[in-house]
This record gives sequence, structure tokens and C-alpha cells, in this order.
Amino acid sequence: MTGAVALITKGDAGALRRLGWSTGELWMLPVVICAAAQVLLLKRTPAGVTQGPLLTASVLVVLVSMLPFLALQPRLQAPVDAGALAAIAYIGVMASALAFWLWNRSVAAVGPTRASSYLYLMPLYGAVMSHLALGGPLQGYQAVGGGLVLVGLWMARSPPARSGSSARR
Repeated sequence: MTGAVALITKGDAGALRRLGWSTGELWMLPVVICAAAQVLLLKRTPAGVTQGPLLTASVLVVLVSMLPFLALQPRLQAPVDAGALAAIAYIGVMASALAFWLWNRSVAAVGPTRASSYLYLMPLYGAVMSHLALGGPLQGYQAVGGGLVLVGLWMARSPPARSGSSARR
């Protein structure tokens, strides 16, 4: 978590104190809680329920829950061109359906506790993808934060050390 915080705050530890919370950031709190609940509930998926129906049900719940917020939004006047349609298709297929399908399979394969530790890679992926896709320079804080994330994952995967007399046997 320390590595992820270093990446998010750009290496400025004081940035956490100076954060001005916007409405969008506050809305992320229930999103994170729901995501954690979804991971925990995946353990309780009834036998015989495959990924297709599970993913479809999840998408429907999200879409229905978003309708009231969509109704409150002003109408956008943005042009719809081939680039916008390609971006929407990418988000809908790759970043949503395929990503959730792979995530659900991962949680089923390794368990929610082990799978959730890999969420700390998201800021690192963001930094690397920014560099690769947008040509942004890699910064020192990104290297330090990314290193801390990788060390944390390595520590989480390592077997716990035995304590006391049982280790001497």
C-alpha cells in the first residue's frame, strides 16, 4: 500500500494532508466498498453458476444502479465520431467485460485475499501505460513507488516465517 500511495501522491507525503476531496472522489468510497463486497461474495457463488451469467448479472445491477445518476446529468453535446465509438467499444469490451471476467476467474483460482493484493499494481500499471501510450517521462517517485509495490507483493506471496521453538526443530 505504501508503494501505491507513493505513486498516487507523486512521492509527496504531505499531499495526503492537502487533498481537497471532490464530489467524484467521495463517490469512490462506496464504489470501493462495493468492489470489496463483490470480491468477498465471489467465494459464495453457487456451484454450477458459470462466469457468463455471473458477469451478466453484475453488469445489469451496475447499469440499473447508474440510471438515476444518468438522469441527473446534463445532456452532452460532444460529437460522436469513429474515435469516440472505438473508445466506447474498448471500454465496454476490454476494460469492462473482459477485465471483470478475468478478475472473477483469478479470484476463483487463487482466492479473494491473494487476488486483492494485486490491486496495488493498478497505480503502477497506470504509470507504465502513461509512459508507453502517451510518452510521459518516468519519474523517480514512480520507480520508488513501483518498487515498494513489487516488494509488498513479494512479501505477501512469501510463506510466513515460523516463530519460536517450532522454527528450531
